[in-house]
Amino acid sequence: MPKEKEDKKKYCQKYTNAWETDPELKDWIARDSINDTLVTCKYCRTVLKAHKKDLLRHAKTEKHKKAVSLEKSAKSSRLIPTIYKPIISEKTKLGEIKICAFIAEHTAVLTVDHLIELLPQLDPTSDALKQLLRTCASFL
Repeated sequence: MPKEKEDKKKYCQKYTNAWETDPELKDWIARDSINDTLVTCKYCRTVLKAHKKDLLRHAKTEKHKKAVSLEKSAKSSRLIPTIYKPIISEKTKLGEIKICAFIAEHTAVLTVDHLIELLPQLDPTSDALKQLLRTCASFL
């Protein structure tokens, strides 16, 4: 009898492409690049056996749930730059950089006083220059 059991090969489940459409699995499974009988969890970076029951069991673990929530919060924080618009325009930033470079090059506070008087005369309608004037005055 023992010989019969030794002759039987053990079945190893291979990665199934249908899992990529399964709502419980599709977001986090990835085919293992080396072994077709293994699956990688994208969130946990864990290698698992390619058995659906094992995969579903892994999806219910605390480790996996925590990794999924961390990933989702990271994705939502990536959206902040698209929602948030900077208060200072690019024109103003460029002007501030040029003024800072001017001050650093000339290293004299007296020239800064003359610069503050000169700024409004360059373009009285420019909002960027008005904002720069306020910025420079507040630094002094």
